[in-house]
Amino acid sequence: KKVAPTEDVQMDDAPVADAPVEAPVETPGETVESTADVNMAVEQALEGAEKNITQDKKNKLKRRKKQQHLKTYIRSIGQLNNPDFTIDGDACNTVNSFAYDMCHMLLQSALNFMRHDKRQTLKAVDIRSALGSLPEGLAKHSMAMSREALKKFQSSA
Repeated sequence: KKVAPTEDVQMDDAPVADAPVEAPVETPGETVESTADVNMAVEQALEGAEKNITQDKKNKLKRRKKQQHLKTYIRSIGQLNNPDFTIDGDACNTVNSFAYDMCHMLLQSALNFMRHDKRQTLKAVDIRSALGSLPEGLAKHSMAMSREALKKFQSSA
């Protein structure tokens, strides 16, 4: 319910004119009987708003995406080479962030190649070109591994 202001404001000792006091605004079908009713309605509205705000915060916390982590893959790859392989949590986080940074860098480079050719589709050629822009030893190794993975995929399909 909306209530119009009812206080008279005096400015610089000027005589106050007999300003009409505005009554609370009534909505169709409802009447306002006193300011106590209005105050109670405002308090109830505020309480409802606070409940909605806290519920929104809870929903946002529930909706938070899980951070993708390569912890299980890092450990399993380490155990392929050495069955007694263990890794500290901080070291695992460092390797994880390094892997994501490398993927992000490669993707940005591939997207630049794609945009250079004025295409909207990312192709394998763009990824190969991005891999070729890595330092020489890493580029050769990654190209060989990608060829192996592609052959395995094609033979299984």
